[in-house]
Amino acid sequence: MQCITSSCYSFLFPQRLQSVSAAEMSTQRNSGSDKELLIIIASSGHVVSTIQLANTILRRDRRLVISLLVISPMTQDPNFSGKLSKCDPDINLVTLPKPQHEPAFRPALSAANLISLLMQYIELHKDAVRAAVKHQQLLASSETDIDKSEKEEDRILKSTSFILDWFCASSMMDVAAELGSNAYVYYTNSAAFLGLLTLFLPTCSRLTESDSEWLVPSYARPIPATSVPPFFYDARAAALMSDLGRGIRKGRGVVVNTAAELEPYALSSIAKDGNFPAVYPVGPLLNLSGGGKISDKKNRDRIMEWLDAQEAAESVVFLCFGNLGSFGAEQVKEIALGLEESGVKFLWALRKPPPEGKMSPPGEFTDPQEILPEGFLSRIGARGLVCGWAPQAEILAHRAIGGFVSHCGWNSILEALSFGVPIAAWPMYAEQQANAFYLVEDLKLAVGLKINYSLGQTDLVTAREIQNAVELLMNGVDNEIAKMRVRVGEIKKIIRAAVGEDGRSSQAVGRLINDMCRK
Repeated sequence: MQCITSSCYSFLFPQRLQSVSAAEMSTQRNSGSDKELLIIIASSGHVVSTIQLANTILRRDRRLVISLLVISPMTQDPNFSGKLSKCDPDINLVTLPKPQHEPAFRPALSAANLISLLMQYIELHKDAVRAAVKHQQLLASSETDIDKSEKEEDRILKSTSFILDWFCASSMMDVAAELGSNAYVYYTNSAAFLGLLTLFLPTCSRLTESDSEWLVPSYARPIPATSVPPFFYDARAAALMSDLGRGIRKGRGVVVNTAAELEPYALSSIAKDGNFPAVYPVGPLLNLSGGGKISDKKNRDRIMEWLDAQEAAESVVFLCFGNLGSFGAEQVKEIALGLEESGVKFLWALRKPPPEGKMSPPGEFTDPQEILPEGFLSRIGARGLVCGWAPQAEILAHRAIGGFVSHCGWNSILEALSFGVPIAAWPMYAEQQANAFYLVEDLKLAVGLKINYSLGQTDLVTAREIQNAVELLMNGVDNEIAKMRVRVGEIKKIIRAAVGEDGRSSQAVGRLINDMCRK
């Protein structure tokens, strides 16, 4: 609902207030004083995954009044409100106001400066978080049967727990400490990369690309230097990431968006560190209902009609590169030619790059022919469909999809594996190079399209490389490809069982809640 005050703290009135029937409340607790408040703080980049965590906890146990405090994106994101709409209506959703004096953003920032800028931006929300937490405590108190005759400050719930997005942990851990509250950290990537950030990076000396490989405890195989995020070779950026790693370790526990059955080696290596907080592998936490705007419905319907028309199951390769994935004209040409030469049916989510010098999500082409090679659409005919925004999860679930060319964002990996779709790995930025290596070499769940990059490399991925990877993914008959497909099918069953009623991920959610509610 809309805020009803023009005050600068109008954000304190949540968009949704929890509503639990008296019958439900009587079965969930013995008295109002047993009600616990859980404050979850999400950065904009991880808001979809964090909402899924909040929804999962709420569905599991109504002892908790959940308030989700969201830090708005620094730059414009037209899809942001759509992402928030996935929040359960019984969760108090609060979008924090932007700071009065934001740090200056310049598109050409180095990796170190960009990380520093984001950390500063989050730090500037501390006062707003403190005010929001106090108000949420009062709201939670008013919804229980605590003695209303007490003074306001005495009616605040004494039991409040925090779950902090890992990018917020270093800043917001102080807020929890001020209240004497337990703080847990939500880590949105793989357990393997969690180990890299927390066990390896803070303890190693300066890294250089002259190192041929890294020996990281949470990876079963050494990581080639070319499969590591390039900004790790920048001393200042590496130091900032190390700080984030140390912040994660300060939590009472670390909630990880993974399944124990998917990453047993990584989780075991973390558990061997006697000083590491308790780890709760609660995933996959996925938004399987899409996330596009209402205006995208026409595009969605066109895509699904085309997929429905495909007679053969698992005959289409899907190319999609995440919320920020887009390409310039030269790379688009190479992709188009590679797909054309492969002879494989394809669905390609082609997005328009943001204006030069502007950091914002990709847009849509008025007509994709403005960037595609001349005559491409005519030549491929009904064999392929080029679209803009696409409902990724819904597409991956379709019977016609047999392969996924992906940027290897962790959420996209989990979605593909949840639907049993093999992946061709083409990482773009951030930790995706490490994810791609992990997926191809450690987990054996993907083929590598392009997983090794040298620092500052700008070479195009060629049409031949794309053609070869797509043909291997979709038509490969050698023993290794056959094993990979079998393994992906097994993982689908395993991770779906993990999030079932008695699955290990569901059990981890239960342990987390019990620890938060423990007196």
